[in-house]
Amino acid sequence: MVLLGASPAAAGGEATIDLLSYNVWAVPYGISPNIDARLQAIATEIVRRGPDLVALQELWRPEDAEAVGARLTEAGYQHHHFGPGAGGPDDDKGSGLFIASRWPISEVSFEAFTAGHTPHIPWHVDWMANKGVAAVRVQSPVGPVVVADTHLQATYLTGNYDFVQMAQALSLSRRLHELGREAPLFLVGDLNAAPRSLPVDLITAQLGLVPAQPNYDLDHILSRPGRHLGVELEDAAALFEESVRYEGGEGPLSDHPCLVARYRLYPCDDCQAPTPLPPASLSQRIAAQLERERGESDLWLVAGRGLALLVLVTAVYLYRRLGRARRIPAAASSLLLFFVALYLAYVGFYFAPARRAEVDRAAAAVEASSP
Repeated sequence: MVLLGASPAAAGGEATIDLLSYNVWAVPYGISPNIDARLQAIATEIVRRGPDLVALQELWRPEDAEAVGARLTEAGYQHHHFGPGAGGPDDDKGSGLFIASRWPISEVSFEAFTAGHTPHIPWHVDWMANKGVAAVRVQSPVGPVVVADTHLQATYLTGNYDFVQMAQALSLSRRLHELGREAPLFLVGDLNAAPRSLPVDLITAQLGLVPAQPNYDLDHILSRPGRHLGVELEDAAALFEESVRYEGGEGPLSDHPCLVARYRLYPCDDCQAPTPLPPASLSQRIAAQLERERGESDLWLVAGRGLALLVLVTAVYLYRRLGRARRIPAAASSLLLFFVALYLAYVGFYFAPARRAEVDRAAAAVEASSP
């Protein structure tokens, strides 16, 4: 078990950094239960364990972030980053990403993912969010470190989102690569992808990141050293997976585990490894995914348009054929077929072209990053 605590600078220019990453499952509109009580319990547990840096996901509402932030501020976490979106001036979609630090935050940035915003199954609600990657530069006792918090597209029993996850991983990798390699990098969050999956392999290969534990499920903590500041994992664990009693209820604090990891930061001379390049097998997997999604998009474009016209003609025919003898059943059947035709038209005329454009952008990004 990891015992987290404040991390003062050690003698000889060394220090430890304790990270906590948690998807807190604070989805509004009645989807997540007991949000207020659970978040109070979560904030209390975070304070009790005392990590240096806290990164949360699915903290969607500004009022929830304010409540958690206020509790953490009382405990010494004076530096916060939340957003963007969630009612902000430029975007009414929240990212759900929240970062709090005991140490000063000198820089903040956020980049939204371009893939995943066009729904094809409306109740798969990820398209409503402003998902992306939030990065902060934290001034640790021995030098700056970069901590990035992210939340990729979820997976569903119905609907395939392999391409969306891959495209978001490409965007995330490009953004974190732009931040440079001078400072150590810690990437934490809900990747919604298991180890050895294409998104995780892509991120680790392109950024040279090492997982804190190789057997994490969907949530991850990954790291790499800076040019003159090394990173050594001391301990890592998953917490809060059991049912607990809190004010107003009893159950798990979230539908995800809380991940914690402690690293030693130490000075080194040019400890940065050369920029890693994706192995050939990974490049082949990326190319295969792009080709598969390109083919499916083209198929949906043709099939959606053709089936929409066919269903619409069928609706008109049934209404005219049965309208006089069975007015109500004919109207109901025709109305149902009309909505089916409307959805198919949406898929054929809007979703499929939009997805094909996403595939083309991802392919261009891959080509631009190739050596």
